This record gives sequence, structure tokens and C-alpha cells, in this order.
Amino acid sequence: MALFVRQKYRFMEIWLFALLFMSVEAFGLIPMQPILPPNACFGYTILLLFILFTFYIRIPIWNIYKCMGPVLWLLGGVILSFISSKLFFEQDYYQSFLTNRHMLTIMAVPVLYAVRPTLKELRRAFNAFSVLYLFLTISVTFIHPYLVPHSDVADFIQEGDYVHVLTGIRLIGIALILSLNECRKKLSVINLIWVVFHFGVIFLVQNRITLFTALIVIFMAIRQTKDARGRLIGTFLGILMAFLMMIYTAAQFDFLIQQTIEQLADPEYNRNKAYAYMFATREPIRYLLGDGFISLHANPLMTILQDQGIYFSDVGMIGFWNQYGIVATLSLLVVMFKGLGRKRGYIVNAISVFFLIGLPTLSYFGMYETLVPLSIYYYLYFVMKEDPKYDVMPPKYVYDVHGQRYRSIAA
Repeated sequence: MALFVRQKYRFMEIWLFALLFMSVEAFGLIPMQPILPPNACFGYTILLLFILFTFYIRIPIWNIYKCMGPVLWLLGGVILSFISSKLFFEQDYYQSFLTNRHMLTIMAVPVLYAVRPTLKELRRAFNAFSVLYLFLTISVTFIHPYLVPHSDVADFIQEGDYVHVLTGIRLIGIALILSLNECRKKLSVINLIWVVFHFGVIFLVQNRITLFTALIVIFMAIRQTKDARGRLIGTFLGILMAFLMMIYTAAQFDFLIQQTIEQLADPEYNRNKAYAYMFATREPIRYLLGDGFISLHANPLMTILQDQGIYFSDVGMIGFWNQYGIVATLSLLVVMFKGLGRKRGYIVNAISVFFLIGLPTLSYFGMYETLVPLSIYYYLYFVMKEDPKYDVMPPKYVYDVHGQRYRSIAA
């Protein structure tokens, strides 16, 4: 009998937590750099996915094709962008492949589909990540600002009441959604504590799009709760939380609103400059295929843009479209809009809303930090497509790589 069948407990939470930790490149923590330098995180991620696929596969290997459609469309769009990189920036195809190798992280989709982590395992991994995220945010802001390699951390902290924002806020948004789903099924004290905890982390960081979306997915959870008692309690607690927030943080909310208005009207605001660049006059083929990810070895474009404060990730899906073209962008949008369907279930609905609301700023899928949550979303999307009531639980039977069936101990 295969090794993975004999295991009564898979420790999947640890593997998933490691995947999340790698996706944010260990938060850039200086103490971790000797072990996990930024350029090594991709290699460690691929190794982790290989281990999962080798020892924890739970379905016949030939069934993996069912989840590969959007993955192949996305990678196809990335490959098409190599043409523009060659024509307009003199970057050869081999260099384009090396520069875009991080996009292979999307192969986490078939790995997760084959491994079938449960919702409980996913939730535990996200909870652990959220606790670490809060601990590091407080540590970097108030205790030791030079844990992360940013020269402006100290100045940033001294400017006001903000905390230093680490990478990974998108993962906290998904953690909130997973906890809200658990509350929908069972309104208990521990489930409610996790919801409040995740929302508290988002509120502390004060990322405006994530905070706004968090309020919407909370409303969705209350609305989609079938139990009248749970819906009533959820509504009461939601109103109470909103009321307390308005009392104690009204001035901060007013500041965020005023700041948003001022930034949108400021032509020197980094996102406004990025939008101006994205929609600047250029050759039609570049609008269709994108420019690709340009290496400094081929062209100084990326360095020039960064010196001007222009980053593709600042403008979400617009930046992604500018880099990887219409094919890759549509492959994402089609799945996200389909994910809004009623039969998909609350989790897929809520993550779809989370990504769609974040299109102008948050939903950029050209780096580790966003490819991993996208892969988890795709996994849930396909699992819920097969059975809307499927709770991502282990199947009754598991298979080895040759397709031979064994009864699952976990079933």
C-alpha cells in the first residue's frame, strides 16, 4: 500500500502554511535571508509542490486535466507576451522564460486539486499565517523596525498612526472568508473570535480596498446564512462592530476618505502615473499581447518605471493586462465572474467578489504573493463546481500514481 495511504494524519496544515509563507517570500525578513533569500523562494515553492504531489495525491493522476483549462490559458497568455518582449524590447525568448519563471507557481492548482486539502486544513494554515502576520506587523512597527529591509521603515512609522504594511494582506482577506464560512455553518464563540481577529488585522493595516471588501463579504455571509438565529445574531454583531468602529475611529475613516479624494485628483500620485503609462499610445499588438516582464539585462524599462514610482502591481488587473495581454487577463476574469454563480457556494462567491472589487488596485497576479491565493481560489472553484455541497473533505477512496484504488483511512 502506498505510503500516503498509511498516514493517519497528513500534517497538511504545515505544508500549506509553508506555501503561504513562501508566497510572501518570508516577508523579506532579514533573519530569514540566509535560509530563504528572495531568489530561492521560487525553488523552494516548486520543491514543496513536488513533495505534495508525490506523497499526498488522492485522485487518479489522469483526472487532473479537469482543472487545467484556466491554468493553460493563463500560461498561454504569458507565453504570447514573449513576442512583444522580443519585438519591442529585444528580449530573447529564453530570457523571457527565465524572467517569467515565477508564473509557474500557478501549477499549484493541479497539485492542490490532486492533494485535496480539506477546508479545515486550509483554515488552520490561514489562521496560523494571520497570527504570524499580526505578530510581525506589531514587531516591525513598534519593536524592531529593521526586521524587514526597507530603508524608509523608521520614517514611515514616525509619520503618523499607521503600522508598517507587510506583504500578504490578500491572504488575510481569504482567511476572513474561510472563517466567515465556518461561522455560517456553526455560530460558535471560537469561530466568531477568528472572524473578529481577521477583520481586526485588516482594520489595523487599513488597506482601503481590503477593508471595504471585508465589510461586503461579512454582509454576504450574513445574507447567505440559512439559519434564522445565526442570521439575526450575525446582523446584530455586524451592526454593533460597525457602530463601535464609527465611534472610536470616525476621524480615521474621514482621513482615509479625504486621502483617497486627494490622491485621485493628484497627477503625481503613483497609481495615477501608472494608469497614464498603461493607457499611453502604443502599438496595437502590445495592447493584445502585453509587454511581458522585461529583464534589466535586455532593457532598462522596469528600472526607469520604478524610478518614476510606477509599478504594475499598484494598478491591479490593469497592470497585469499591460504585462501579459488580453488572453491571460480574460482567463482570469471569466473564472471570477463564473465564481459569482449561486451554485458555487459562499467561499467561491466571496473570493470572487474580493478579487473583482480589487481589480483597479489589488488584483495583480504577476507575483508569488498573488499567484498562491489565485491557485487556492482556482482549487476551490473546481471542487465546488464538481459538487456545490462538497466540503473539500477527503474522498472515500484514494489512489496511487498508477490509479490503483485503496480505501482511505481518513474517510
